[in-house]
Amino acid sequence: MTALFLQIVNLSISASWLIAAVLVLRLLLKKAPRWISVLLWGLVAIRLVCPFSIESALSLLPSASTIPSDILTDPSPSLETGIPALDRVVNPVIEHSFAPQPAASANPLQILLPVLAAVWAAGVVLLAVYAGVSYLRLRRRVSTAVRLRDNIFQTEQVFSPFILGVFRPCIYLPFSLDETTLSAVIAHEQAHIRRRDHWWKPLGFLVLAVHWFNPLVWLSYLLLCRDIELACDEKVVREMGAAQRADYSQALLSCSVRQNRLGACPLAFGEVGVKERVKRVLHYHKPAVYLVAFAVVCCLATAVCFLTSPRTDTDTPPASSTDEPASRTLPLTEQSAAECIAKTLETLTLHSDGTVSFSLPEELPVSGDGKTALAVNLSATFSDAPGSYSVQDLLDDRRGWNGGERFVGSLESERGELVGVTLGVFFWTEVDTDAYQMYAGDSRELTAPFTYDAPAGYTAPGLQFEQDGPALRITCRMRDGSEPKLSFTLPEGISAAESDGTEVYQLLLVQEGESVGSVTLYPFGASDVETLAGVDTAASSLPMQIFSPVALSNHAGYEGYQVQRSWDSGCTATAQYVWQDLRASSGNAASIPWQQMDCMLAYDWNVMPYFVEILLDEEGLAADIADSVQLVS
Repeated sequence: MTALFLQIVNLSISASWLIAAVLVLRLLLKKAPRWISVLLWGLVAIRLVCPFSIESALSLLPSASTIPSDILTDPSPSLETGIPALDRVVNPVIEHSFAPQPAASANPLQILLPVLAAVWAAGVVLLAVYAGVSYLRLRRRVSTAVRLRDNIFQTEQVFSPFILGVFRPCIYLPFSLDETTLSAVIAHEQAHIRRRDHWWKPLGFLVLAVHWFNPLVWLSYLLLCRDIELACDEKVVREMGAAQRADYSQALLSCSVRQNRLGACPLAFGEVGVKERVKRVLHYHKPAVYLVAFAVVCCLATAVCFLTSPRTDTDTPPASSTDEPASRTLPLTEQSAAECIAKTLETLTLHSDGTVSFSLPEELPVSGDGKTALAVNLSATFSDAPGSYSVQDLLDDRRGWNGGERFVGSLESERGELVGVTLGVFFWTEVDTDAYQMYAGDSRELTAPFTYDAPAGYTAPGLQFEQDGPALRITCRMRDGSEPKLSFTLPEGISAAESDGTEVYQLLLVQEGESVGSVTLYPFGASDVETLAGVDTAASSLPMQIFSPVALSNHAGYEGYQVQRSWDSGCTATAQYVWQDLRASSGNAASIPWQQMDCMLAYDWNVMPYFVEILLDEEGLAADIADSVQLVS
């Protein structure tokens, strides 16, 4: 029943757009014959009950199915309204409220939607019972009616004329009608029967019962009843003179129903809109042919635009059949790759329901030769005891993404306390069989204290610097948007310059146009507060919690580590940077000589989760720099 309920809701949403259009057309065509309005309501009924439609490029419906059929099992439930701005507002709320929780036994929507379906079914049954009881009560009231002639009866139990019956309609009249009124009333009710209105109104109520939850359908039904009466009036008075129309108007007034107690189905002579009906009868003029033709064209256009569904993407030809790039893609360039990476990383969101998500931009860069592809890594780090960690790989170099795709993964909270979440977005170029080179890439890491249910944001990382004589001031643009400051004094004749390497947190130090060193930021080996709190910042032993990304490398490291200045959360120190130049390798790394260079190291975990490495060719200058280093958040 839940699937049926979702289908009914989708039909009701689609029909709501048509109802809105009909309401507008009804005003624009107010001088057209009222049977045009009844015809328009017929189109609404078709849209409300027909479970299928033809796809058309002329369709004005924004979406063929607003609620996806797989929403019950979708790990990231969302609507497809066809209005991107509305989707961006509504879907994050739906995903946050109804996404499956790792510890829950059922998807929240698998509980909620069956309940709503049951409420809907109960509403349908109640309205059907109401209509049935009303019909039977009315049938009992007219059981003593006396036949006047043919299918026309008179009774003292009713106060206004009406038609009762679907297959054998009968006209029931009160005894109190005079001859003039009686003639007008019978003409009106017989016009109803000729127009089959005793079919259309019950069918309209049946549609209303199915879509009772939609207020626009209630409004449509009320206006349908009004338009049915107006159309019938026009049919009756079309050949009448002014005096006859005056008598007919008087009959309307004398038979008007003060309060409708006739139930859902009967067609009462004075049931709705008596004031408007009298006005239209007295001022009736036969509509011009061009007006009728225009109204018919409007009906046809409405049917084409709202009884059809918008074309889906499946009608587009596959990318392999054309030299044009596939939809939702754009050419791969360094700029488009960087923008794609930034737009993806800024959506990284940690949710309070134990999930993590990110979204790709609508258009993805694609290389012309197909050798460069987008790959995404997503991992979470947990700690079940001090110094004990485990990593959950939610995505491991996953490829084959589509533009606009959204990923939601459940965190394995049973592993322990969440320490960090890292999202990496890279473009890899295949340079040989199973050999790849990074074309572009970056990552975003979330660490405690975490912010939940809001995108983490992203700032393209880098170093901005300004130099005033020997004083060098560097602004470090972090991926989380923070901008800690690093400053120190350079030896005479040395200046900073942009690096053309792959390190985003690196500057070159040059003297007379030649490179003599560098300034580089490296991430800490550990970023959780408990681990960092165990670091002795004043000790002259290299703390691996800070320097492990370099110190544990097989071909580089630090020796002779000496603390120059220390404080509770950091220090400055000097050391020897030692490394092997693998570019000189002939296949045996053990044969490559080790080289060394003076370096200055600095860190402060209250400022940023990175340590600073300053390398210089000239000996003895690192200590001077260490004394002048300042780190400010």
